Amino acid sequence: MNYEKKTHKPLNPVKSTNFFSKLFFTYTAKLFLKGYNKELIESDIYQVLPSYESKQLGQKLEKEWTKQARNNRNSLPHLLFKCFGKEYFLLVLTLIIPLTLTAVKPRLTKRFILYFASDRTTFPKSEACAYGALLVLVEFATVLYVNNFDRRIITFSLKIRAGLTSLIYRRVLDLKSVSIGRSVNLITKDVSEFEEFLLMVTLMLRDVLNILVLCYVLYTEAGWLFVILIFIIVTAVTISGILAFFVKKLQVRTLAKTDMRLQTTKEVLGGISLIKYYQWGDYYQHKIQEIRKKEVSLLTKVFILLSTSIIISSSVIDFSWYIIVVGLIFSGVKSNVGTLFVILNSLNALRLPLQHVLPRAVLEFATIIAAITRIENFLRATSRNIDEPSTNIPLLSVKTPHVEFEYSSGITAITGPVGGGKTYFLTILAKEDMKSFAYASQEPWLFPATIKQNILFGSGFDQARYLEVLRVCALLDEVQDSTVVADKGANLSKGQQARINLARAVYKDCDVYLIDDCLCHLDVMVADFVYEECLRKFLKDKITLVVTQNVQHIGNSDRLVTIENGTIKSDDKQLVKKKFTTKENTTTETKLVENLEADDNVYQEVKASGKVKLEAYQKYLEACDGISKIFGIFFLVVLTQVLKTSVIKLQANWIRTEQLIFKNSTTTKALENRQRMIYVLPILIIAATVLFIVNTTLYWFLAKKASISIHKLLLSKIVNSSIEFFNSHFAGNILNRFSEDMLYLDEFVPRTFYDMLRNIAATTGIIILAATVNVYFLIACLAFGAIIITLRMIYIRTGRALKRLEFSTRSPLVGHINATLEGLATIRISKQQNLQREEFDKRQNLYTSASYMYMTCEKAFHFTIDSCGVCFSTFAIILFLVLDEDISSDNVGLGLLQIFLLTITQQFLCRSWTRLENYMTTVERILQYTKQKQETKNGVVVTNWPSEGEIRYEHVYFGYNTTNVLNDLNFVVKSKTKFAIVGRTAAGKTSLTSLLLRPYGFKGNIFIDNIDIATLSLDLLRSNVFIISQESTLFSGSLRDNIDPTKKFSDDEIWQALKMVHLAGLFQSLEDKIGQDTNLSAGQQRLVCLCRAIVRKSKVVILDEVTANVDSDTESVIHSVISSSFGDSTVIVITHKFRYILGFDNVLVLDNGTVAQVGDPRRLLEDRNGIFYKLYEKNHKQ
Repeated sequence: MNYEKKTHKPLNPVKSTNFFSKLFFTYTAKLFLKGYNKELIESDIYQVLPSYESKQLGQKLEKEWTKQARNNRNSLPHLLFKCFGKEYFLLVLTLIIPLTLTAVKPRLTKRFILYFASDRTTFPKSEACAYGALLVLVEFATVLYVNNFDRRIITFSLKIRAGLTSLIYRRVLDLKSVSIGRSVNLITKDVSEFEEFLLMVTLMLRDVLNILVLCYVLYTEAGWLFVILIFIIVTAVTISGILAFFVKKLQVRTLAKTDMRLQTTKEVLGGISLIKYYQWGDYYQHKIQEIRKKEVSLLTKVFILLSTSIIISSSVIDFSWYIIVVGLIFSGVKSNVGTLFVILNSLNALRLPLQHVLPRAVLEFATIIAAITRIENFLRATSRNIDEPSTNIPLLSVKTPHVEFEYSSGITAITGPVGGGKTYFLTILAKEDMKSFAYASQEPWLFPATIKQNILFGSGFDQARYLEVLRVCALLDEVQDSTVVADKGANLSKGQQARINLARAVYKDCDVYLIDDCLCHLDVMVADFVYEECLRKFLKDKITLVVTQNVQHIGNSDRLVTIENGTIKSDDKQLVKKKFTTKENTTTETKLVENLEADDNVYQEVKASGKVKLEAYQKYLEACDGISKIFGIFFLVVLTQVLKTSVIKLQANWIRTEQLIFKNSTTTKALENRQRMIYVLPILIIAATVLFIVNTTLYWFLAKKASISIHKLLLSKIVNSSIEFFNSHFAGNILNRFSEDMLYLDEFVPRTFYDMLRNIAATTGIIILAATVNVYFLIACLAFGAIIITLRMIYIRTGRALKRLEFSTRSPLVGHINATLEGLATIRISKQQNLQREEFDKRQNLYTSASYMYMTCEKAFHFTIDSCGVCFSTFAIILFLVLDEDISSDNVGLGLLQIFLLTITQQFLCRSWTRLENYMTTVERILQYTKQKQETKNGVVVTNWPSEGEIRYEHVYFGYNTTNVLNDLNFVVKSKTKFAIVGRTAAGKTSLTSLLLRPYGFKGNIFIDNIDIATLSLDLLRSNVFIISQESTLFSGSLRDNIDPTKKFSDDEIWQALKMVHLAGLFQSLEDKIGQDTNLSAGQQRLVCLCRAIVRKSKVVILDEVTANVDSDTESVIHSVISSSFGDSTVIVITHKFRYILGFDNVLVLDNGTVAQVGDPRRLLEDRNGIFYKLYEKNHKQ
């Protein structure tokens, strides 16, 4: 959410290139040259093509979806057909081209082979040369069409991905309830399924048409036996369909687990400090890992079913040839070498669609149905209704249908008890027809960008107003507006966060300002300054509604509204209820803030360069239960290929035998050979099939272990990383590792790795067979392989860099969604949805362009190696013609068969090898996050510590980066006393107390019961020091899970704690669900957090601003709990409220990181020049 300067991007050359350059991919040459000479970086990414722009596509889909909704006909397939159907239909029409080529190729092959079986007088060599030339021409035309068609369909699917992603984000801004896990999974997983689905279903359509043509060819060659082939194919497809039914069910369950895992991971990242302090890390790691195991187990079953479908289809091809040949024999039909090789070649042409495309397409059908259902459910979800309450209070008692007020300028104070409905009252006002208002939320919302960008929030820059806003919000001399804000403002104090949040609202020139208790996080002096300078003076001519519990601020307001139990109650300052009128907001909104000091992409990641390190492969293989297991799998793959090669060789020998019988039917030896092969061939096919099933199943179980192990390693390293890691890495970037990077690890990496193993074995087997035809083929194969390896070396630098860029440009999308959901209330009430859409579209355009560049470069590479394959075929055909007197027709047939297979297999090997390195960048990215600095947990374990709880600071210094926040602190907190820490906002109070839990390193010594905490085991320290931080962090789950997830305490103890904070009546069971989307008010959430401290009964308890945003009654409850429940504990309380300050044993006044005063509060009051006296006087007036 970083509103950056518009950087100039180079134009995509495809936009201005000519037809032939597009046809032969020559427009990619400059990019390959640049990528070969240097590592590509983000500035090298082209401008997105106009037809792929996120905004345009999102608006197009949103408009059509809204139109369908009005007619109650919401359907995602119908939506996509209406918006993209015409373009797709025109693409499909071009499939007539490969049909013609498929029909011609077997005929040309047969005629070419028959030349070598003829006596040369009836079949001149010139005619054979013509057939050979036509065969080469057909091969090249096929290569040209297939690669261009694949490029078009892949980039077309990219357009759908961009449009759907944009549409989903638009719905995120509008829906009543949104989960970050679900949103991220929809975009990274479900929407991405459309890319694979469109490619596979189009290939399936193309291959179905090719199958029909090849079936016709087989019919002309095999006659009635063709019916057997049709029966076998239909059976195979039916089995694949049945498997797809089970796959669909598994996919739905898998995606549900993925949603749950991502949601929990997001919550852990958001509350990582508390999880560390409360020692809940192991619990949440176990919880997430259990979800992960179930997720991967389901996914493994999916791929085993897919592999089963592939194995069945592969066996169908081999058995089909066997059944046809046996059928011809028993029917008494004599077949020549040309006929048998045409049948074999046609069946091998069916191998790719039946073995790979159709099973994958069937799987994609099952997967896409699940994805469509999930996306449709999301898009159809209930939009946010302005009349629905967002808390668990009754509907506000407002007599008029709408809340309509006419105010004179001034301040209206809104007060009332915790959970009364004050925040909800503001949201009702915000939803009235007010075209000019600003809103500041109770909990500060800041997004990853500079402080200046957070304040401007897309509004036009007015320097005079901007500087004045900084002044009246007490920010002018305290912060640098070029500072980049971390997630949730973690690098700022709570008071600074609150003032920046307020400044964002005040900067907008509006009629009405809705301020939701922002000042509660400030010390009394700063709060009074902001109230006077900002609310009373700067906004004096405006209508300002302020939620507050501050008695002085209430007294100085112009009118008052009291809200209790959802009912508006007015005091003697009566609220006049009339019609509300507004004027238009004249502030000009722009996406861009000019003259930014820090305009870099805040989500920019440290990107690896050069080759993927060997360590990535090593770690992955080790995660697969050891490298030796992978070698064992490879041995089984090789053994399977040996059997398959034996099948092919046996088929060639059988054809030679049939040729001898065709010429002389009385050949006894040939008849014996035929009889032997009738029995041997099916045994080899069955053996190869069984072995294929075994090695595939074993491999996927190893891949399952790798996915679980690497995720466990990443999760453990992240959770145990030092706090500095989370301050310097945005949650969006981290979450990206757990979403799409993990998706590649689960699916693409293992699938590609296994394909590479199979292709290595297959290529070796084919080369051996080709060498048995003629030794020259061995030399040609090695030369062909050398050329392909050279081409790969040229391509891989560019392809690898583009894949890294594609991954790195995806992180801002996840980060933007994360930041949006955290500040959804502010965005909606401030009516800044359009601004967020534009920013999201800008980030997606960059991601789309990087994807487009990667995909087109990959297809250019494929076209090049396919063209080399045509050259290799040309060499083979020429060699056959040169050696026509020394080579038999069966060897020519076997040679052509192996050459066609070799060009395909070597291309697949090169592609899988190349893709593997590209996909291994995800493993590299994951491992990068496993090398972060870990918390040092080692230390001394002291029994029965602490027994008293006395705390002593000696010469303590602490700072972030090079700036000290705390300087030479020296003080003592006596055991079992109540110790208050007060001071101005950003004085360092939170930093001082947090050091007791050792989140950071510091200079000096801190002792608890005379033991230096730096020497203690971190687990021991944190198990005896408990903190309630400024944020009321709740996690999705039950009430018990939020108070005591590790189940150390009984139900009675938890209910007793709930009764003490007056919350027992809100819940029926400890299993009641609460969480980040809870209906509890901010004050009630704070009381739930207080229950954690009550049940823990730690010797040292730290309460950081626990009374900041609660009413006086709730404040009394909290102080009563402090007195009654923590009598045996040393309690440190950070507070800005002085109502109960004299009840503390000692008070420390912190000023700019140093101890200004410390001692008994009554004694400190005697110093009328001291800071404590001034703070007390200010509070006392209230």
